[in-house]
Amino acid sequence: MNLRAINAAIEVDLTGQVCSDSLGDLFYSGIGGQVDFVRGASRSEGGKAIIALPSTALNESISRIVPHLKTGAGVVTSRGDVHYVVTEYGCAYLHGKNIRERAMALIQIAHPKFRPWLLGEAKARHLVYSDQIELPVQMTQYPEEYESWVNTKDGKKVFCRPLKLTDERLVRELFYQLSEDSIHYRFFHMIKSMPHAKLQELLQVDYHQNMAMVILTGADESSELIGIAHYHNDARTNMAQASFLVRDDWQGKGIGRNLLSTLVDFARANGISGFTADVLSHNSNMLNVFHDCGYSVESNLSDGIYELKIPFQNRSSETQENKQNV
Repeated sequence: MNLRAINAAIEVDLTGQVCSDSLGDLFYSGIGGQVDFVRGASRSEGGKAIIALPSTALNESISRIVPHLKTGAGVVTSRGDVHYVVTEYGCAYLHGKNIRERAMALIQIAHPKFRPWLLGEAKARHLVYSDQIELPVQMTQYPEEYESWVNTKDGKKVFCRPLKLTDERLVRELFYQLSEDSIHYRFFHMIKSMPHAKLQELLQVDYHQNMAMVILTGADESSELIGIAHYHNDARTNMAQASFLVRDDWQGKGIGRNLLSTLVDFARANGISGFTADVLSHNSNMLNVFHDCGYSVESNLSDGIYELKIPFQNRSSETQENKQNV
């Protein structure tokens, strides 16, 4: 029960095959008890089977997350047995995932300078969609420090973290649980489906100029996505367009306010001057969220849409008064 097994690897390919005993056809070591411990931990109640390896070798000149194993390399842990793969850039959970999800999860924990190459190889081998969004060469490392547990108004604990490129399935599932009103408020027109091409637009983050935060029911692999907030910065004005989406059964519980607060903190830390937002005039819940953000909100009503501008240097009088009282 609760058995944790941590095993090393030489390289892992984009489908999850683990080589830990050879460099190509040159034997490096024996397999030891890796397979036994991986399977034992996997079947243990509460257990975790972890493959851990540095993302690179030879002074960062070689990626150890690879498109395919070297010719002659042996598969010690099969793609069907592997659960967690961990590098210094994060953790990829592979068990039960399809090949596309596995490839994207492993690319995200590879060394950043190898990620564009790995994505290109994955496309060439048809492991991922041919129109999969490209990864910025200088993409900032995943900001783990912004992960946190937050309390809802009704006392439930939910998990807030930055969006990951591997969240496509979660975002799709969120969309198909929304009411027509929620879809209309977010996209300003009715959308009946959320295909892969449309999802790409919602997954474009670089953890700097383009950012998204999500809230989930928990921190494990079975958790559901219940809210998402984006900002996309306009380099000309250094003002970022913000937008939100919260699942209907979680609305009115402070999810939007938590997302906005975290998104503001992240934007300010990255030197962004403020937010802009377009909100339908009858979307009173979202208007309240923006007006309660702690900053002065400039608004202009045009054709049934409020155009909001929220400069971060302008604290609202209520916020300033609260700070003084504290």
